[in-house]
Amino acid sequence: EALRVDPESAELLHQLANTHLALAELEEARREIEGAFARAPSSVKIRVTFAAVCGAQGEYALSEQHSRAALRLEPDSLHALTNLGTALIEQGRIDEARMAYDEAVRLAPGDPFVCIARGAMSLEVDGRVDEGIEWFRKAQRLQPGLSRAEVKEASALLLSGRYAEGWERYEARKQHSSIGFELYESIHLRDWDGSALGGRSIVLYGEQGLGDEIMFSSCVPEVLAQTDTCHFLCHERLTGLFARSFSDATVIGWRRQGRDTKAIEVPRADFKCALGTLPRDLRGSREAFPDHNGYLLADPSRVARWQ
Repeated sequence: EALRVDPESAELLHQLANTHLALAELEEARREIEGAFARAPSSVKIRVTFAAVCGAQGEYALSEQHSRAALRLEPDSLHALTNLGTALIEQGRIDEARMAYDEAVRLAPGDPFVCIARGAMSLEVDGRVDEGIEWFRKAQRLQPGLSRAEVKEASALLLSGRYAEGWERYEARKQHSSIGFELYESIHLRDWDGSALGGRSIVLYGEQGLGDEIMFSSCVPEVLAQTDTCHFLCHERLTGLFARSFSDATVIGWRRQGRDTKAIEVPRADFKCALGTLPRDLRGSREAFPDHNGYLLADPSRVARWQ
């Protein structure tokens, strides 16, 4: 509506780009940020967002270009420095990336997002898990309840084999992901706490990307062993695969499109549980990961076609 009133507003286009970026709608984000940039090429914040969008699309050289342009306009731009660091890491220029992150820390040692960026480098580049955890915890001390830092800490804890603690921290993703949070809030059922279902019914739902839904669905057979009534809400692209693989569940597909989802009627049940929460209750230690020969069944017709 605002754009219809002022279709040439660089600020409105910039805000739209940030919204699309937060929802991982990268093509839409790119379209809007290109429009904003065409109208205000000297805007530091537009350059910074352009760098972030390019980075998300894997165009790291272009992300570096926009980050450096933003830094020429505003040398102490923290977002430009951290975007630059990320772009340099992805291009294999680790020493330059470290300089960018260290400069951000020097400029703003008390900025929680700078701490997250520096922790990510410690964890993902240097392999220093404990150092990364300390950076993420520092970010949380600076801004309590910062879910992005909690999710990063969870990843580090899981990498270090501290499964029970890591999965518990991973619950913060429900606040970090607007889509996941909105879906969680829309299912008006009690949360399953991992106690024995004893035949009571449950709704499982995927709230993340396709890869995450596939990975976390490895826990579904253990849920099915406890109940005769399991409704499984998954991305519609996975409906056939999951219906074939988990034949004892009622599989219902839904489509995530930004803040809108394909309308679905949530079945009645005793409990609900997000797929990403299942490991908290079923994978609390290394020993809790079962031996198996696979949990997904390929489409027989496609198997035959490739043989």
